[in-house]
Amino acid sequence: MPLTYDTPPATKPLDLDELKDHLRIGSSTAYDDYLNLCIEALAEELDVNNMLQWAFKRQLIEATIVFTLSDFKRKLELPRPPLQSVSSVEYRDKDGTWQTVATDNYEVNSDADPGFIRFSDDYSFPALLGDEEYPVRITYVAGYSDSEGNSTHLQVPANIRLWGMNVIGDLWQNRKTQIVARSSAEVVQLVQQMGRLKAPHNAGRRFG
Repeated sequence: MPLTYDTPPATKPLDLDELKDHLRIGSSTAYDDYLNLCIEALAEELDVNNMLQWAFKRQLIEATIVFTLSDFKRKLELPRPPLQSVSSVEYRDKDGTWQTVATDNYEVNSDADPGFIRFSDDYSFPALLGDEEYPVRITYVAGYSDSEGNSTHLQVPANIRLWGMNVIGDLWQNRKTQIVARSSAEVVQLVQQMGRLKAPHNAGRRFG
């Protein structure tokens, strides 16, 4: 049941200045490139296309996600909470044409964690294209935001931000034994090794 971004997050879940305060670096910009690389690597690890998504489970910065499925179910939980809204529910009919399910055929519960869609009991699921692996797709918006619709690092829960800064802090403390000018792939590998052990909000079911 693949997940992809239709509209990816517009910003990163950690802020450079906040990270520098956490690491007690002060106003020095000497290591900004390295720290930005670490922030980028952490964001890549938490990306919807990364397998760590199944461990971490949260969408931190608001994004539009496409969730594809092999079939309909009366209740469909949507990965990567918190759910904000559902844009569309579509299916590929037996003739191979994408059709949109009318919104009055289902209700959306965005207060649940994870949020879900529940189809009306009197809604008959349509016939799907037989040779399509994932003929059902749901497009929705998920991620932390405030009442005014802002979605930046400030809306990410504090314990998640602290976890991220601690992961990068481990890299920072050991920087003298590393080559600072690492490639993104090397930093990602380090974040993987540390982050998988510490990520909060890991509870919940596996989707797919």
